[in-house]
Amino acid sequence: MEGREPVEKKQNIRLLGNILCIQAGSILAAFSLERFLVPNRFIGGDAVSYLSALPLGVLVFAFNLPFLVLSLRPIGKKFLLHALHAVASFPIRISVFRTEIVSNRSMEISKIKNAGKGDK
Repeated sequence: MEGREPVEKKQNIRLLGNILCIQAGSILAAFSLERFLVPNRFIGGDAVSYLSALPLGVLVFAFNLPFLVLSLRPIGKKFLLHALHAVASFPIRISVFRTEIVSNRSMEISKIKNAGKGDK
């Protein structure tokens, strides 16, 4: 049994590394989508939300779900779990950055409205 411990430890370290890379990738992708691509109109993220009452994150998850189901047999269960983790975490990150942007914009608007009401 002593010979198995280093192998299991390497597998756990590799799994943790995969999880961290997936999380970092979903954070970077959601940040770039919400901070650069959609506000500068490189892509129309709001156009998809306009067509549906659902938030963009839910739509991204729903669009990717059939591809995950179809990839189960040819790719395997282990990769499917990693892909499901990525597909689930990306919409969550999108909604986090979207909420942050909306709250920042509303604060900016309130500052503009209250700018003329300074101390006299």
